[in-house]
Amino acid sequence: MQLDMLQEENDNVLEKLRFAEESCQDAEMRVKELEKQRVRLYDASANVFRGEFLHGGAVLDCCFHDDTSGFSASADNTVTRLVFDHGREDLLGCHDAPVRCVEYSYATGQVITGSWDKKL
Repeated sequence: MQLDMLQEENDNVLEKLRFAEESCQDAEMRVKELEKQRVRLYDASANVFRGEFLHGGAVLDCCFHDDTSGFSASADNTVTRLVFDHGREDLLGCHDAPVRCVEYSYATGQVITGSWDKKL
């Protein structure tokens, strides 16, 4: 699969690329691009830009929750839930240092983060 929308933005560095898992509700493949202080959402199957979320610091990681939302970790010490269809951001929590990684556990239904403050 060729992602033309990523080629158009060749002046930016692609930090991370994530695909949503296939679901019963929406089988579209989605791609997230993290660059500088932005998370960008694309519908890769339709090659369409879907939205952008701005952060107060560099975005260090992201993950999907489901077809309608995801999570981001930022150098501004925050963990944010991103609601794609409404363009809404909900602050979930903060660390004492930049948040380096975020994952959603489907087994436990929890958002798990790791930070340079050495806490999970």
